[in-house]
Amino acid sequence: MADADSEIKRGWVLDNFPRNRSQLATIQDLHDGIMPDILFCLKDNDGEGRVVLKRMYEQNREEVDKVIKRLEEQQKQKAQEAQDSLNRMQQDPEEDPKPTDPQAKLEAVQEEVEEGSAKSDADDADKSPPTISIKGGGKTEQ
Repeated sequence: MADADSEIKRGWVLDNFPRNRSQLATIQDLHDGIMPDILFCLKDNDGEGRVVLKRMYEQNREEVDKVIKRLEEQQKQKAQEAQDSLNRMQQDPEEDPKPTDPQAKLEAVQEEVEEGSAKSDADDADKSPPTISIKGGGKTEQ
């Protein structure tokens, strides 16, 4: 307990403030009466925040461990499903065939020629490139 002669002091903590000298100058200008007597600057010298992360982990160990375990189980389940799928595909390769060439199933169709354009097509035969018609199954050149 405090003695009757002891002075009770109160304080406050500002997390991540001030971050630089200009913020400190601003708080000094705006709030002259509430300036701290002492200013502590805590740094994590590790650079990667390992100390802070370790402290956070230690405070929430049970919850973090549950989440890590759940994520590991999900990852194992996905890997098992992928392996099962791969095994099924290797055992039954013809069960779900996928065409390698989309044009492999195309079949040729004769191009319909209009009556009036037959003569002009014959006249231009040596000027124009050959026509290729494609319809599911294969292709033909004309």
